[in-house]
Parts: sequence; structure tokens; C-alpha cells
Amino acid sequence: MERKNYGLILRPQKRHAWIMGSGKATAKLGADAGIINPKGDWWKWLGAPEHQKRGDFDTFNCVCHAILKAIRALAKFKGYKIPDNLSERYAGCVCGTVCGVGNEPWRVAELIATQFGVVAEERMPWSPEIDRCEEYYTPVDENVVAEGQQFLREYEIEPEWVIPPINNFSPKEKNRRIKAALKRGTVVASVLAWQKTGTRYTKPVGARDTHLVMIAADEEISDQYEPFKKKLDPEYDYNAAILFFMRPNPTGVAPFEQNYLVLMLQKALRALKALVPFFTTPREARFDVPMEPLPAPEPVTVPSTVPVPVPEPPRLTNREHLYQVAKGCLGRDMAKTQNELGCAEAVNAVHKLAFGRQIGGGASTALLYKALKAHPDFMAVTEPLPGDIIISPTGTSSKGAPNGHTGIVGKTHIMSNNSLTYKWDATHTPGQWAAYYGKKLGFPTFYFRRKGVRS
Repeated sequence: MERKNYGLILRPQKRHAWIMGSGKATAKLGADAGIINPKGDWWKWLGAPEHQKRGDFDTFNCVCHAILKAIRALAKFKGYKIPDNLSERYAGCVCGTVCGVGNEPWRVAELIATQFGVVAEERMPWSPEIDRCEEYYTPVDENVVAEGQQFLREYEIEPEWVIPPINNFSPKEKNRRIKAALKRGTVVASVLAWQKTGTRYTKPVGARDTHLVMIAADEEISDQYEPFKKKLDPEYDYNAAILFFMRPNPTGVAPFEQNYLVLMLQKALRALKALVPFFTTPREARFDVPMEPLPAPEPVTVPSTVPVPVPEPPRLTNREHLYQVAKGCLGRDMAKTQNELGCAEAVNAVHKLAFGRQIGGGASTALLYKALKAHPDFMAVTEPLPGDIIISPTGTSSKGAPNGHTGIVGKTHIMSNNSLTYKWDATHTPGQWAAYYGKKLGFPTFYFRRKGVRS
């Protein structure tokens, strides 16, 4: 069953991002990264609940709603000066949230913490007459941005992954980590919206999350859809979670003002500006002694009898050609009939662009796997190269996971159908694929290479 995405995009964590247990937060923040709320219950510091949807208009702004709730609750707990109601519309606009798609939690957390800060609801309100995407997501007045940035001169916000999107944690371990994180700060987490069993919300094995919420207490979330308070299964299998720390800014300088690259660029521009008079002055005036013109070079002749060899351009292998076509499709919708489960259809579409016909199997990874094994133009390989097809077929999981996946190997990442954005995207590194589809979901992984050289 295809489930609606409420505005969540999850991508693999960046290498420089803080992950709980690495010690980076404690090294920088000291006591501000320690236990501050031993009970881990944040309901008391939450403001009034707010909808992310009014009538038929959904903003798909769940990421900003959840993150602003977490920042406000943490600030109120610590007694910091912060508006009672923050503008989710401002956050969505400056962070690039897209109607019908949403945004990425770490990207929003990073942009709020380093570039844009937060502002009060009245500075960019969601007024009653706004009921369309083009009215909600608009350019932001520079004075409002300046107010948000002033907040960053007063306070530091630091995010840390509790559960990074690519992980090997069991559901039990994920819940243990969230429970520990709630004692140190506020937490947002991805969830599947919604499946209920009895009084609690649950999630099938291997399902992908579609929504972001704030964890208000152990096994309890604050949502933007009614009922606003929901209880989750004790071993809920979250795909991702982020912990927030906060403290007064010890320098009074916002992170965007400390950007070293910006400072270096400014210095370079000043140096270039100083050279402008030199290059705009006539050549004779730049020197004390007039410059004599350079003599013309003597002509050089090449005997006409000496042949000049013209090398033939190198011919691409079919594997290399498939890689180039796949790379050129990034950002495009390659699965026209499927969305979340469109990976096999997308691989077939890319192959058809490259060679004029599909491999076979339609939208099924199980049937695509059979087609690859029987196809005379493909051979199975164990050491993948860019342009090889990677596949973990449905029906082969040792843990009963329902859906496999397939894609085309790139130089650093695997390109495949993104089940959240429905676009051809660089979704996993080979290691992340092995960790998620292999170790976590129990799928075997196979590689197939297109034979031959381009004619």
C-alpha cells in the first residue's frame, strides 16, 4: 500500500555530522551536553499545538514544525528569551521546503542553527487567507531574516544524530538511545504516519517513515495532526532521530559570520580590486621606461611529407555508457507508473534511454533479477564498477522484509529511485546499502554488468 508522505525527506548522514556517542557534543559544549532533564519529559515546556494542514491545504512543513517545537521547548526549559510562538512559515521559506515534497531534517536543523535562526509567528504568520503553496512559500523580507540571525548571536543551537538515517540499530536499541537523549535535550524523530494497533501507533518491519514529530516523553510524541498526543509502540522502529542542544552564544558572533571561506573570498576580492587600476592603465604608463615592442617570431615550417597521426577517440564500454546515462538522469522522474516502489521501473527506464530497450521484469525487482540472470547482454560480477546494476530482489530477505531495491552503481553512490521524492537520485553508498538492505533487512545483494563496447 502506498502511504502519503507528509513532508519528510531522509538522506544519508554527512560525514562531519555529530552522532550520539562520538563525544563531539561533550567536547564542545561541556555541561550543556550533559543530563539536564532526568525524567526526559518535555510536555510542560511545549506551547499550544498547531496544525500543519488547514482544510484541504497541507504545507508539507512537518520538518520545520517538529524542529521549532524542539528548539522552543528547550529554550523555555532553560529560561532563555524566545517568542512563545515561532513562525514555521519563516523556517520553511528560508530552508527551502517544497509543497508536495517537504524537507530534510538535518538540512533544516543546520540552516536554522547556522544561517537563519528563528522569528516570532507574527513576523511571518500563516494568516487565514493563505491557502495555497505559492502564497505560503514566498520570499522573506530581509529585515525578518536579520531578526532571525540576531537570535544566533544570542544563542547557539547544536544538532546531533541520535539515530542516523543509515544505521544498524535494532528497534530496542533505537528506543534506548532516544530515552537517553531525552534527558540531555529535546528530540525529533521520523515516524510512519499512521498505523494503529490498539491504543498505540505501530510500524511494519522495513517500512519507510513519512513524517517528522517531536518526542515529548518516552514513547509519546507531539504531532501536528490530531490527536496531537500519540503513544507509540515501546519498540517503535524509527528511521532517524535528532537531539538538540542549546546554550548562550559565548562569542556574540553568529556562525554565518564566522565562515572562514567568506572571509577569504572578501580578502581575495579586495586584492583584485587593488589590481584594477594596474590593468586599466595604458601599458607604457605602468613603467618608468617605455617598453619596446617584442619582435615577431620567426615562422616555423613543417615538411608536408611528415604525416601527422590522428588517434581514434577511445570507445566507451556499454557499462561506462550506462553509467553516463544514469548520471544524466539524476533529479528526473524515471518511474512514471510507480512512486515509492518504482526502483525496478526506473532502472528499466534508464537502460531503455541508453540502449533503446528495457531489461525486463517491469516494476518488480524479483522479475528484474530473473531477467538479468537470463539476459545474454549481462553477466554477474562480484566486484562492482560504475554502471553495474545492483539488486537486492524482493522475496529473498532472510528476515521477511517485504520490499527489495535496485539501482545503478556510481563512482561514490548508488543511483536509484528515491522512495520519498520519487526522483532518480544518489541514494546510498555501497557500504550504506550493505548495512541497510543486507545486515538490517536481510537481503542478499547481486551485481550485473552490461557486456561489450559501444559501436
